[in-house]
This record gives sequence, C-alpha cells and structure tokens, in this order.
Amino acid sequence: MLIICKYSSYGHKRDGFVCRNDFKSTVKLLTSKGKLSEQTAFLIQRLVIQLWEDFWCCGEDKGFDYQVPPEEFVELMANLLKLSDCKKLLEEPLGLLFGVVDMDGSGVVNLKKWTIYNEAIGISAADAKHSFEVCFDQKSEISKADFIAVGQVFFTSVDEKHNSRHLWGPLI
Repeated sequence: MLIICKYSSYGHKRDGFVCRNDFKSTVKLLTSKGKLSEQTAFLIQRLVIQLWEDFWCCGEDKGFDYQVPPEEFVELMANLLKLSDCKKLLEEPLGLLFGVVDMDGSGVVNLKKWTIYNEAIGISAADAKHSFEVCFDQKSEISKADFIAVGQVFFTSVDEKHNSRHLWGPLI
C-alpha cells in the first residue's frame, strides 16, 4: 500500500513507528549533507517540528515521545484524502516541507537541494534526479507554488501514470 510505504520510509529506526526524533534525524542528515550553518539548521528544525506537531499530532500536545503507529497513520491519511478541501489542507504541510527542502531560504528548490533532501530520507541521488526532472518538467528551479501544486496532485490524484507519482515514488 502506497501510504504504508511512505510511512515506513520516515521511520529512521525502522521500528514500525514514526516519531518526532525521526523528523529530527532527517534535519541532522540535511545539516551534514547540505553543509548548513547552525542558524539554518535551527530554522529547518523549527519547520520540521512545526510540521510534526501541526500535521501528525493534529495540533495537540502529545508529548515528545509520541509515536504514530501505522494504523493511525493510515487512518489519518485516509481521512484527509476523503475531505472535499483536501488540496487546501495540504497547502500548509507542503509549504512547510518546501521550507525544509529550500534549506538556504532562497525561495526556490533546485536539483541540488532536492537531491540533498532525498538522500537525507534514504533516496538515491539518481532517483532524486529522475523524480525532479519528471515532476517539474525539466525546470532548473521550482517555486513554492510549483512544489505545492505537484504535491497536492501526488496525494489526491487517482491517475497512477501522472508525473506527480514520481515525486516521492522512489520511497516505494
């Protein structure tokens, strides 16, 4: 199942759960691979923690040790996808994710940034390059709006052949 594949790839410990520390581990990998300054790493960590708290914890204070079990993850995603305003609801987490990938804050993501991010979550540079080229029509840079639009289609489209399927396709 696509949703479980996405879920399991974020669990750095591969223990069947996704937790706040998994998101923080991604920031550590981004910091080292992207050679980020302490200030930039701190800002990205804030974005990642906000994404964790707002989206996975649904804005509730569930504590630092909260782990999202697979069943809850699937239920949360399934319920989200059933909503008529799903695309609108995806704007904020996709915008936060864009901020993480745009690690220098320039307002655009290029292949280098995309590759660094993908390597931090366990995707090869070759797969990252392929997904960037296919999803973003060979553009050299993408804006936040482009990123959000492709992310929305990725999560909501039933067309298995749509180019957006390559966005996080290498995680499968």
